[in-house]
Amino acid sequence: MKKSELVREKISNEFYKLICKQGYHKTSMRQLSEACGISKGHIGFYYGKKEDIMVSICKIQLSKAYKLISLCAEIPDDKLLKLLNYIIFVFYMVSKRKVIYRLVSDMSTNNEFLKWRTETFCKYLYEAYLERGVETDVDELSNLCTFFVYGTYGYIHEEYIRGNIINYCNSFSMFIRTLIMHLDPLESLDYINKALRIFETLEIEKLVSQLEIELG
Repeated sequence: MKKSELVREKISNEFYKLICKQGYHKTSMRQLSEACGISKGHIGFYYGKKEDIMVSICKIQLSKAYKLISLCAEIPDDKLLKLLNYIIFVFYMVSKRKVIYRLVSDMSTNNEFLKWRTETFCKYLYEAYLERGVETDVDELSNLCTFFVYGTYGYIHEEYIRGNIINYCNSFSMFIRTLIMHLDPLESLDYINKALRIFETLEIEKLVSQLEIELG
């Protein structure tokens, strides 16, 4: 690994440790500088602002999570089922890990991150529909994904503020219908139930450990 990559990794790792302890909003670049032993100016060379570090961490971990779910032998070679199980997995992480719950709540107002999530879901869903031979309009799909992403992250933020515990199965079932509305209603319901049944057979905590992050 190149020196620049090692420095970026060190910065993101130390930043993650700090936000796990005290939250994203309470973590300053000065604290990060002290934890890393790297000047704020040098950190700024790699990341312009702390938002950039947080977005980078989220992108890496969420992409890694999707890959882990996609490789699960228990899930049939069906892109839509893989996507649905990935979404359940994200809700599961939020419901079972206080640190992740808080971080997702913190990111619910970050437009750069939400835009990336929307684009990513649009790509995954388009590929899944293409595999099934379902005709879709790209712009309409983008609008659906935007509604889904902003709706789910807004919901998680509100529940976090209220101090509520999220039920990952109910949350998934509540929001997923909008995302897969291009399917026949009965087929949609069948996919939802099938995805939930498959998810219950996965070694979830083993997958979590493979993400290689301190979840607390």
